[in-house]
Amino acid sequence: MNPTQSQTTLIEVVRTLPLSCERVAEALLTLDRFQSFMFRTPTGTLIAAHLEPIEGGTFLIDEARTSKEGAPSTAHHEGIWRTIHAPHRFEFDFRTENEEPWTRVNLELKPVGEGCEAKLTHDLAPEYHSYATQVRFGWNTIFDTLINCTPEAPQVIVRRRLPLAPEQVFPHFLNPESLAQWWGPNGFRTITHSMDAREGGTWRFTMIGPDDHPWENKVDYKEIVPNQRIRFEHGDPEAVHFENLIEFTPVGDETEVTLRLTCRTLEQKQTMREFGAIEGGHQTLGRLENHLS
Repeated sequence: MNPTQSQTTLIEVVRTLPLSCERVAEALLTLDRFQSFMFRTPTGTLIAAHLEPIEGGTFLIDEARTSKEGAPSTAHHEGIWRTIHAPHRFEFDFRTENEEPWTRVNLELKPVGEGCEAKLTHDLAPEYHSYATQVRFGWNTIFDTLINCTPEAPQVIVRRRLPLAPEQVFPHFLNPESLAQWWGPNGFRTITHSMDAREGGTWRFTMIGPDDHPWENKVDYKEIVPNQRIRFEHGDPEAVHFENLIEFTPVGDETEVTLRLTCRTLEQKQTMREFGAIEGGHQTLGRLENHLS
């Protein structure tokens, strides 16, 4: 069932997660957790889910999705557990369509501080070699979603691939005229009052929601590395609510933009989730992509 190593392209994703090995294992082996992050997308709707967490058992996730062009589709993901050595090692065969060949996925977890290091490898069948970049992006997104939907993980992570090089994307995060065109979720407007775009500088702006309610914001820049990353503290004029690390990673001729928001408290993360920060982050990067195109 599993192609030989010589036939495959090996995808490797290594992530440090703010979750224990036991917590990740629980998410993999409990249906309500599994269906909340595995193969899920920000705008998709779950159609069907099944999980039989034993060696030889199967799993299934079907999700309704809509393409950028507005066309509806169904994303099908199914697998068979081959090895379950909880909480440190998992192996399963995987495919997205009934007629597709099965491929092998291995996941190893080891404790690192209060969290764990997750090392995932995926052997792609020969006919899918050209999709290696998309597959790597997909697994990273799955780890992001796991973090986002786990209450005790202080981070919120949003990522998107944009069809331009980092040097063409990076300047739009430090240009008030550009930011006014795309910063914020759908329906929001951003008005900059002042921006000192350097390490130690401050950006003061107002975000106006669809209901015309104004939200005063203050950003203090802590690190700016051109075309690579921007790190800042973000809050209102009275308090810092979270730190945001924006990373710009070249992927061929494109850029993978990652927003990593680290909340000061778990209560703050819950507030952000209730406010729609995760969906809003995806919408913000979607607006940036539209602006760039």
